Amino acid sequence: MRNECNIIRDILPLYADKMVSADTASFVEEHLIGCAECRAELEKLKVADVIEAAVSDAENDDEKRLKAFAGKINRKRHIVISAFAAVLLIIFLLGGSLISSAKFGTANFFAAANGFVQVTAADREYVEIQRSPRVVVARPDYELFAEYMKNRGFSEVEQFGSQHIFSDGERTERVIYYQNSYFSKWIWD
Repeated sequence: MRNECNIIRDILPLYADKMVSADTASFVEEHLIGCAECRAELEKLKVADVIEAAVSDAENDDEKRLKAFAGKINRKRHIVISAFAAVLLIIFLLGGSLISSAKFGTANFFAAANGFVQVTAADREYVEIQRSPRVVVARPDYELFAEYMKNRGFSEVEQFGSQHIFSDGERTERVIYYQNSYFSKWIWD
C-alpha cells in the first residue's frame, strides 16, 4: 500500500487541478476512500491552491493599481510637457514680435526675418515686409533709398534726422530711414 500512496501523492497535484484522465481520476478516488493520509494531503493541496489564488489576486490588484498610478503620472507628465511647450511657443512668438517690432518696425517677425534673409543672404536690394504702414528692409545704402523714392515719383523735400519728407506734388510721405552695417529699414509714418 505504501508504494501505491507514493504514486497517488505524485499524481495528486494533477488530480487537484483536474488535469488527469477519467481512468486516472477514478483510480485516485478509489485510493482516497481507503487512505486518510492521502485525503489529508489532497486537502493541503486544496488549501494551498486557495491561498495561492488569493495571493495571486492580491498581486494582480497591486499590479493593476500600480499600472493605474503609472498611467496617471504619465498623463500628468504629458500635460505638463505640453503646457511647457505651449508656454515656450508663446514666449518665442511674443519675444520675436517684440524684437521684430523694435528692430524692423513690424510685429510680424516671420516677414521681418524673411526680408532680412533675402537682403543679406539672397543679395536682394530691398524687400517690402509690411504694407500698412509700409516697411521695407534693404541693403544699407542711402542711394538705393533715394532711387526707390525717385522711381515712385517722389522727391525729397526735407530731412529731420532720420525722418525724410518726400512729395510728388499731390501727396506727401514721411519716411523714417534707419541703417546699420547689415541692413537698412524704411518705415512710412
